[in-house]
Amino acid sequence: MINVIVPITNNAEKYVESLSQLSLRSDVNLVIGITESLNKAVNLNFPNAKTKVFDDKSKKEEILNSLQYLLEDGKTLICRRPFSMKEYK
Repeated sequence: MINVIVPITNNAEKYVESLSQLSLRSDVNLVIGITESLNKAVNLNFPNAKTKVFDDKSKKEEILNSLQYLLEDGKTLICRRPFSMKEYK
């Protein structure tokens, strides 16, 4: 299992395509942390993804620390910026 943690504090729309593709993979535990205002602006309710909404003042490091309890056994990938599926592979 590969844990993919994505803290989103800006540019949420740039994450949508890659996250929607990752959410369909059975070998990925997708964990998304997003600020409240961005969550209202962009729909990130993907199948097989765990999404937690944070206060708008939250920083990426705070979000990452808060999401650790959602990790499963296996490797962990932290995506701090928007990425393509080519970069993921």
